[in-house]
Amino acid sequence: NNLKAAVTISNQSANEIFEVVIGSFSNEINAKNMIDKLHSKGISARKLKKENKLFRISVGKFLNKNNAEKLQKSIRKRHKISSWILTK
Repeated sequence: NNLKAAVTISNQSANEIFEVVIGSFSNEINAKNMIDKLHSKGISARKLKKENKLFRISVGKFLNKNNAEKLQKSIRKRHKISSWILTK
């Protein structure tokens, strides 16, 4: 019998995306400079869509918050770079 649970409990929502954000900049040039700096350290980074007059720099996009937290901890430990998780 292939029965599935009616309710699945997890830290993942079908609609949520978790971005590991390194910084927010009002100046696009500063955002691009941060991306270049991260790339030089071997960190993949991209600029998110401008929101609230800010350019946010993401180093990872996840459907699962635990995976976002793992990347966040790894970057903090390996590169001494702080970040936060943006839920979209």
